[in-house]
Amino acid sequence: NTRLRQNLTLTFYGQWFYPMMVGMNGLRLLADKFGIKEIYDYFNSGMKLLAEHRDYGCHEYKISGYSDYLAGGYHLDALDPIGTIGMNVAEYYLMTADKSAKVLLHILADAMMNNVPRLEDGTFNRKTTMWTDDMYMCLPFLARLGVVTGDKKYFEEAVKQIVGFHKKLYMTQENIFSHIYYPPEDEKNCIPWGRGNGWVLLAISEVLLLMPEDFEGRDKVLEIFRNFAKGIIACRDDEEKLWHQVINNPKSYIETSGSAMFITALARAVRLGWIDKSYMDLVDESWNALCEKCIDSEGNLYGVCQGSGCKKEEEYYMNLGTIVNDEHGIGIVMGAGVEIMNMLGE
Repeated sequence: NTRLRQNLTLTFYGQWFYPMMVGMNGLRLLADKFGIKEIYDYFNSGMKLLAEHRDYGCHEYKISGYSDYLAGGYHLDALDPIGTIGMNVAEYYLMTADKSAKVLLHILADAMMNNVPRLEDGTFNRKTTMWTDDMYMCLPFLARLGVVTGDKKYFEEAVKQIVGFHKKLYMTQENIFSHIYYPPEDEKNCIPWGRGNGWVLLAISEVLLLMPEDFEGRDKVLEIFRNFAKGIIACRDDEEKLWHQVINNPKSYIETSGSAMFITALARAVRLGWIDKSYMDLVDESWNALCEKCIDSEGNLYGVCQGSGCKKEEEYYMNLGTIVNDEHGIGIVMGAGVEIMNMLGE
């Protein structure tokens, strides 16, 4: 009754965990910009491991009741273990045409479309809550599924999600998003958490980047993006040139990951003409402020809010601490740097 079990102990490789996947995506963007083969190989081998070994992890789980091997990949009934993994596996498939990646994409697409809880209007939620975070956990993957499969239903789903989340979470007077909506009470917490808003602006920019120009519903998505971008720009701290942990509360600390997401999406928007070119200097100024204040000479990253839950009280968000080199921020900052270079033509 003895058997050999595979084990995986590395923290930044081959882990079925959404923040790490955001980091890996930043590495991929860096490799795209500079053509660094070693980083391509690192990214691709990590995605290949997920695609080829998930079945083993599920087998282990079935036999033992638990396995630490790709442990996040067994219960695909929420967006966290689907979206960012699918985003990266899709990029890997587009680069390699690996058949195992295509199989995994079908599994993940089916799980997202059929397993994740929805409100009556079809918008994804978490049964008792709806989070802005989940726009990033679904939209970049849906957009890539549209590209990979050529099936317009995935872009249609993306439009439906953007409109649905906007309806429940948008704070109209300030043009920013509340972090949480509570379906049972039909109310939002009206707290615009920095990274929560960052997830939204960045996710919508991913859809606009990949969606065909003439796709029905694109104009509505672009309208939502532009109005939201105005709200984000209005919330920037004029002195610090960056954004706060609670973006409309200057008493909260300057937060790095949300700021980097805003920089990424706004730089992309300036370059592609979604917002006025006059914002170029503001975006570049924010990038320079982030480099000066949030990154040291050895490349360590500071000011990234730790992983968050949700509360109805603003104090909870104010008291969330930061972690040096937190994986919620590393890849995002890399992507921001790439988009700044793209915007400036460097």
